[in-house]
Amino acid sequence: MKFIAKHLSEICKSSRTKYCFIATKGHLSAAIKKEFADMKITATISGNTLFEGEIQDQAHLFGVLNRIRDLGIEILSIEYKISE
Repeated sequence: MKFIAKHLSEICKSSRTKYCFIATKGHLSAAIKKEFADMKITATISGNTLFEGEIQDQAHLFGVLNRIRDLGIEILSIEYKISE
């Protein structure tokens, strides 16, 4: 987990726009989706959920990850894209 935190910290330091893609297990209820108004949420045909959105800084990213954890949602993967 330390490697992930260090790597995400380095990404967040970039001054360019950062987009995060978080895949989670299962589909989410409408009530849970409301917890993530700042993210685009898509149910995939494979039965999972994809969160997509712009990440402002490290605090914002960890805020999103903490909300996912607190709701007991299992994270399958985290990917990012930095604008050029």
